Amino acid sequence: MTEPVTMIDTNTLPWGDWHPQFPGTKSKELHFDPETGANLRKAYLPPGFTIDEIERHHHGDTREGVFILFGNIPYHEYDLPTTIEGTPFDFRKGFLLDRTPRSIHGISLDPTSELGCMILEWGTGPLEFNYIPFEGDLESFGTDFNAPNVANSEALPWAPHPDLPGCKIKMLSDGGDAPNPRFHPVCLVHIPPGWAPANTVHRGSVRDKRRWLYVVHGDAPMWTYADANAATGTQHALTEGCYLEWRGPAALGFESGPASEIGCLALCVGTTLAD
Repeated sequence: MTEPVTMIDTNTLPWGDWHPQFPGTKSKELHFDPETGANLRKAYLPPGFTIDEIERHHHGDTREGVFILFGNIPYHEYDLPTTIEGTPFDFRKGFLLDRTPRSIHGISLDPTSELGCMILEWGTGPLEFNYIPFEGDLESFGTDFNAPNVANSEALPWAPHPDLPGCKIKMLSDGGDAPNPRFHPVCLVHIPPGWAPANTVHRGSVRDKRRWLYVVHGDAPMWTYADANAATGTQHALTEGCYLEWRGPAALGFESGPASEIGCLALCVGTTLAD
């Protein structure tokens, strides 16, 4: 049975080899659901890395998310199999790629990454590689494909957090029109230095919905509770690189008193830290 709350300091995890198509890359597995294939990893691609594949691919019915923590990675995105040139992107720190199912993409072979990159990558199911060539009867693949949602968080303005007065938020993706977007919303939440909640915040959690956050910068103590009505909870001293996951009926909250001396920036998936 999956534990309702998981806290991992990713800095303490050893690196393992990543996908065989990406030689020299490393990863740390943070979540895997054997029933659905849902997954999450922190991955590193070294400067100048090369790849074995020369075809584009998509991940079938799986929705993929990628957030760039550091560096850059050149990619091409394709609307349809008949789109040969594609749209080039140099995804850099702060970019979110929210790839809806059957979104065609491929790593740019030239140039490769100048800096290497550190990413968080997650999927609603198995991230299978379904390849599409660049020549042949491309029309036979059909038109049932989707473009990704791309957000450059560095270019987005901060907005006041609607439920945590004094905090700020950048909404990166709300999931769009998908009937079951899962793992949404995706946002960045900033807790300023010395911030304290107006009162103890206990928020309900939709049963069985998985939510998680990753501390991009800074630190903050947060509490998890067995359910939204629990009188006491467990404190988690979150610092840069920490990953916290919780699923209903567990709830996340803040206790009274200053939350952080230096503030905190967290990538939040499936939550705004107040729901």
